[in-house]
Amino acid sequence: MLGRSNTIGFARDRTLMLTIGLCISMAFCISSGCGRTKTDDLDDTVTPVATLFQYTVAEPLSITATELQGSGHTWQGYSVFLRFRPSQPLGKLLVTKGYAETPLKAIAGGFELEQRFQERFSPPWCPRGVKHPRCFTKEASNRWTTGGVDNYLLDEDTGVVYFCGQGI
Repeated sequence: MLGRSNTIGFARDRTLMLTIGLCISMAFCISSGCGRTKTDDLDDTVTPVATLFQYTVAEPLSITATELQGSGHTWQGYSVFLRFRPSQPLGKLLVTKGYAETPLKAIAGGFELEQRFQERFSPPWCPRGVKHPRCFTKEASNRWTTGGVDNYLLDEDTGVVYFCGQGI
C-alpha cells in the first residue's frame, strides 16, 4: 500500500508541476508577443512626440520646432517619423553637422509610413508630394541606438521638414 500511495502522490505532483509549467509558459508567450512579428506589438504612444523630436533632432542639431507631429517606435532601437517647422533653415546646418545631400529617390523608401501611423498626421503624411524637396542623410546615434540612419526632407516651398530615423 505504501508503494501505491507514493506512486499516486508522485503522479499528482508531476501533473501539478506540468500544469504550473504550462501556465507559466503561456503567460510568458502572451506577454512577450509569441507568434507575432517584432513591429506588431510596438506601441508608439508610449514615447511622446516631443521626446522623439528631442532625442533625434533637437539635441543633435540644437534647434526647436513648431507644428510638430510624429510617430514611431523606441524599443530596442528606433523608427521615428516626424514633421515640423524648424526654428531656423536646416539646409546649411545639416551640411555643417555632416549630413550628405542626396536625391529623394535614394532615401524615399525610408519615408514610407505604416498605415496605422497615418492618423498621427494632419494633413496626411506625404513627403513624395513635395514639389521641391531637398534631402539629407547621415549615419547617426542617439539615446536609443549607437547605429542608425537619419534622413531629412526639406520642403523648399513651405519650410516644412520631414524626418525619418531608424536604427537598432
